[in-house]
Amino acid sequence: MGLHLKTISDFGFMIVESEKWKVGSGRLHIETHRKGTTFFTFPFPISPFRERDFCDKKLKDSMVETRGAGYRSKLLILFFIFNFILLLFSISAHLDGETPPPSNTRISRFGTRKALRHQSTADWFVLGCNLPWLDGRMGWDIAFKEDWGYGFDQAHVEKYFADMRRMGFSAVRWWIFADCKAGLLFDDKGKVLGIQEEVFYHLDIIMNDICPKYELFMYWCLLSGLSRTDYFSIITDDAIRKSYIEHALIPLVSRYKDNPYFFAVDLLNEPEADLKGRWGNWIPKGTDEKTMRAFLADCVKAIRKAAPNVLVSVGSGWHSFENLQRGLYNGLGLDFYDFHTYNDSGFLPEYASLKLDAPCIIGEFNCTKKTAADEDAQKKIFQKFLSNAWNKGYAGVFIWCYDYPREGVTHSLLREDGSWKACVSVIKEFSEKHQKEISISTLLMNKSKRRKNAGGIKNVSK
Repeated sequence: MGLHLKTISDFGFMIVESEKWKVGSGRLHIETHRKGTTFFTFPFPISPFRERDFCDKKLKDSMVETRGAGYRSKLLILFFIFNFILLLFSISAHLDGETPPPSNTRISRFGTRKALRHQSTADWFVLGCNLPWLDGRMGWDIAFKEDWGYGFDQAHVEKYFADMRRMGFSAVRWWIFADCKAGLLFDDKGKVLGIQEEVFYHLDIIMNDICPKYELFMYWCLLSGLSRTDYFSIITDDAIRKSYIEHALIPLVSRYKDNPYFFAVDLLNEPEADLKGRWGNWIPKGTDEKTMRAFLADCVKAIRKAAPNVLVSVGSGWHSFENLQRGLYNGLGLDFYDFHTYNDSGFLPEYASLKLDAPCIIGEFNCTKKTAADEDAQKKIFQKFLSNAWNKGYAGVFIWCYDYPREGVTHSLLREDGSWKACVSVIKEFSEKHQKEISISTLLMNKSKRRKNAGGIKNVSK
């Protein structure tokens, strides 16, 4: 539908902006549309005003200066007309099946299970899904790439989000800049100058329109695999790192810091891919732990200053939980920890054994690719993963991955024809079961309470 309502305070009437309105010399034409068809057009006189005045809700002042005493009666008539139109749109959307189903497991901002129980507050759990890139367009799905064009497809995003909601998910992990093939603007020395305007345009649609519609919260992952690109200096070079933080990271988190559907930010997908050696990518190419920690710490510090209530984490990979257990990410000021694991047993260690100072989620999990080709085997492993995550004290999981309908992607939750694989029934059952047993608020805990609770999480196994 894409139906938007604009309220003009004091007049008490709703204007339907769906998706077209025109400003002419002395008249405003409001047109209501649905699926390419214009149903109604209502012109009424006003004094000329700029387009952005409407968007900034300055229309009221323009109206008050214009037509005198008879104007309020016209607005009252319009009020009844437009509300009638809204009723028609609502009925039509419902009949077309566009209204999303009731949400299942929802998100609360992180405290700890133990602390929440001590406050006589219900338990909570984040059940999320990875949609790492849209239709395979990694790094340019919300940006513009000169060779390929625009990667964003709003209809597909809405379709996938609606489907994930029906599966029972409450959050989505999506990569933004990834390997920097698009989205960021650079000078000839490799310094970051800013973010493409297309990125913000598409993020605004996702955050302000699509997420509220389907009640899904976003875990935005920023970068991935830079050591294999020309942009590795974002991590290793102090000046270029500073340019990335000042001209990309801070503007991004500042823009959405107050958006209720901004769950958290993952600074770098699997830093181990850019770490050389035994605890990284197993090869000599990459940076060292000291440099990587400095990059992550600088990013955390910048976010704390610019957007202190934004949650920050890093998705550790390649070595399952081992780098968390050995303390690679300790002391960086992360709000929660995140590791990725793929195995055929569903094994997860007890959360308490990791000796962390904040909650921990599983940011990616699945069985191995070979096993995932057997839907029955994958289903059984999903049951074990979800049960272990719930019972061993974790704060949530993000399953890898939704993907999109295509052939040969065994880790996808979808078959080639778009139907659900057998493992989705386990996800849906888990969501419905725990929705009955727990009550999770969509209101996010404030940061001070989260910080206060962070120390009491070492013995939280249910």
